[in-house]
This record gives sequence, C-alpha cells and structure tokens, in this order.
Amino acid sequence: MPEEALELDPELLDALLEQRIQQNIEELAEPWEGMVEASGGLQDEIDQTVRSLRIFFRKWVVELMFVLSQKGTLRFNELKTSLEGISSRTLSKRLTELEDQGLIDRTLFDEMPVRVEYELTEKGTNVAMLALPMIIYLRVHGPKE
Repeated sequence: MPEEALELDPELLDALLEQRIQQNIEELAEPWEGMVEASGGLQDEIDQTVRSLRIFFRKWVVELMFVLSQKGTLRFNELKTSLEGISSRTLSKRLTELEDQGLIDRTLFDEMPVRVEYELTEKGTNVAMLALPMIIYLRVHGPKE
C-alpha cells in the first residue's frame, strides 16, 4: 500500500521555516562576530570571504553542486544531460575546478570504454547542506522580481 504524502499547512510551514531561520541566524552570529574581531579588520574578513566564495560565483557551479547533491554519483554525460545548455568544455572545466577545491571526487574506472564518475566529497556535501537555509530563505522571502 503506497504511503500518503504528508500535507502541511502552508502557514504552519512558513512559521516553522521562519523559526528555524531565526535560530540559525542566532547560532551563527556570535562565532561570525568573533571571527571578524579576531581578523585584521572588516576589510580582511570581506577579502577572505570573497576568496572562499569565489568558486561559487562561476557560471554553472551552483547548478552542478545542486545536481550532484540531489542525484548522487553521476557520469559526465549524465551531468551534461541534467544541466541543459552547458557545453562539454565548460562542464569539464567546472568539474576540474570543483575537484581542485576538494568539493567533488572524480573516480576513473579501468574499463573499456573508460568510465568516469563524479560525486560530492564530504566537504562538498557539507557545503551543499549549509547552503540549504539560505536557499529556503530566498525561496520563501525573495528575491523580488
């Protein structure tokens, strides 16, 4: 017998999301303020933050991380099919960049034909999960178009 989908009242869901978002903000505010205080000043912290996030500012990176977080291990052509409009060259370049950053693993199988699979590393999975509160917040509250 198939399980029935749980139906949630949209207002209750919004209230739960808002409560969770506020909790996350409160939990992260103190460590963040400590990091800023301990650093060489606000400009240093801004520079470090931009350097840390730079990889995510590149075209297709967010989409690629999202697909891998939702679908798990995929081969090159499966990724290409999942990312409508991406060229093979761009996909290859982004995969290499993400591998260099330790966000994805590339596994090469010694078979004929050669098989290569890509998956998020533990670090990549953690980054994807840490982005969820921001994604949920933006889906609920904006951006305004």
